[in-house]
Amino acid sequence: MTTEHREMVESPLKGSDEELPLILPSHDFNEATVFAVYCFIKKFVESAPNNNNIDRKIEEALDAVKTHLMVAVHKEVDFLKTRVSTLEGRVNELEIENSILRVNYLLFKS
Repeated sequence: MTTEHREMVESPLKGSDEELPLILPSHDFNEATVFAVYCFIKKFVESAPNNNNIDRKIEEALDAVKTHLMVAVHKEVDFLKTRVSTLEGRVNELEIENSILRVNYLLFKS
């Protein structure tokens, strides 16, 4: 990969009159380059002698993630069940209070 000096920029250091070159890489990738990199990586991974070891580690990591997610989901479900039962109890209290207020209103109105 070639780099070229595009322009000079001021140094971020205070009190310095230095100028640093701004170096930007050229990203002229075409389909052939991307395909060549893909083939290289694929052959490199396939030729790895510890492929089973890598697969096992990946599987263990996925199992750990799955376990953590399931624990988090179960905790959230338990919290929501508790919250729902609390809210249902509050709804029942408010319905009773509402019916008492309606009866008192009707008695007072008459």
